[in-house]
Amino acid sequence: MYLSSLEDPSLCPEGTHVFTLIGPSMASWPAPTDAAYRGTAYQEHKQREAAAMIGLLDRRFPGFARQGAALGARHPLPPSSATSASRAARWPGPSRPSGRS
Repeated sequence: MYLSSLEDPSLCPEGTHVFTLIGPSMASWPAPTDAAYRGTAYQEHKQREAAAMIGLLDRRFPGFARQGAALGARHPLPPSSATSASRAARWPGPSRPSGRS
């Protein structure tokens, strides 16, 4: 989990954070040149993988999942076994380092 808003608070409104999750996925992912890459099943699969990652965080940090404002899921190009989920959240997260606004 990378909280980019800790480094750059201008990325989101005060009291919120933007983060990126990167985790393994054992699923088979289509190549960008494959027609399935643009299909509904693929988009739904990405959302299920992202929801599973958010669910894991919610088990570690109760209430985390219901704080999210937006979720976007993708996997890197070229295809690999990694899935990332980026989310703008109202999760208070860790305190911002002193000396930063």
